[in-house]
Amino acid sequence: MISIGKFRHLTQCATRDGHFMVLAIDHRANLRDALSAARGVPVDDREVGSSSET
Repeated sequence: MISIGKFRHLTQCATRDGHFMVLAIDHRANLRDALSAARGVPVDDREVGSSSET
């Protein structure tokens, strides 16, 4: 059993159906390539960092 605090924090990362809505990005180059392809223009590391803050 987990504490009420852990439960509350976990529910903040989940939908009403209990599905977790989290994203872990370990490969900045892959994200940069995907953003560049989607935008049709090159994306630099600064833009990758700003997109991960939202």
